[in-house]
Amino acid sequence: VFVLDHLPSDPRENRLLFLGSRNQANVDGIQFFLEEVWLHVSGDVELLIAGAVCEVVDIPPGVQTMPVVDDVAAAYDKASIAIVPNRFGTGLKIKAIEAMGRGMATVSTHIGAEGLEEAHGRGLVIADTGADFVHEIQALLRDDSERRAVANRALEFARKWNVGSERAFASVLARSRAVQAAD
Repeated sequence: VFVLDHLPSDPRENRLLFLGSRNQANVDGIQFFLEEVWLHVSGDVELLIAGAVCEVVDIPPGVQTMPVVDDVAAAYDKASIAIVPNRFGTGLKIKAIEAMGRGMATVSTHIGAEGLEEAHGRGLVIADTGADFVHEIQALLRDDSERRAVANRALEFARKWNVGSERAFASVLARSRAVQAAD
C-alpha cells in the first residue's frame, strides 16, 4: 500500500471522500451514507464520491463526483476525511488502509475496517450506525487538532502495517525458495 512520508503540510479542503468501484458492497455503503448520514452533516462539509460507484448511485444535488480517477492522489488531496461506510464484504478493505496511508482521518464501519482491528480507536475511527457516523464526522470537523492527530496516527499505523506485510511476504518467499531448493 502506498504510504506518504509525512502528512501534507497544506490543509486539505473541508470535504469527505468516498472512493470506490461499482461493486455491490460499495454501492450499498455509499447509499447507506447518503440516506442515513449525509443530510445531517451536509451543512458542515462537502462530499466527493470518486470512482465508478458514481455511475450506479443516485447522487444528490451538491455532492461532487469524480467518476474517472486517473490518479487516486488527486482524489485524496481534495478531502480531509475519508469515509468507509461498507456494511458487508470480505477480507481487508483496501480503501481503508489506503486512506490511512495517505494521511487521512478515516471513519469506517467495523466491516469496512476488517483486517485493521489494531487501528480501531487509534488511527481509524469506527462508526457502525448513521448516528455514529454523524457524531464522529462532526467531532473531527469541530476539532482540527484532533483530526490531524487521527491522521498522524493513521499514517503511522499504515507505515507499520506495510513493514509487517513486507516481512510476511518475505517470509513466504523464503519458505517457497527453500521448498523449491529441496525439490
